Amino acid sequence: MIRALEESGSGVKSHFIFGVREQRDSFYLEELERIKSVYPLFDYHIYLSQEDSTGTIHGRVTDFLTRENTVSYEEFYLCGSPAMVGDARAKLEEL
Repeated sequence: MIRALEESGSGVKSHFIFGVREQRDSFYLEELERIKSVYPLFDYHIYLSQEDSTGTIHGRVTDFLTRENTVSYEEFYLCGSPAMVGDARAKLEEL
């Protein structure tokens, strides 16, 4: 989906929140950086639930879901564990 936005030049602002337990569980970091460098409307953050690491945020994906962080987005695509998707959906509906 991110590559399709980049390739189409759609002008859609997108933000990828990548939640994993530890830094070693993350992947495609070079590709995310590449896309960020050529598609200025794209950004991403990595949330680590069980580790502190430079360049990441310690916490859960749902920690990003605040009124301030979500107000400029019209749509949200959720995927991951059923528990995380349920928590994120509930938080978004609350907002």
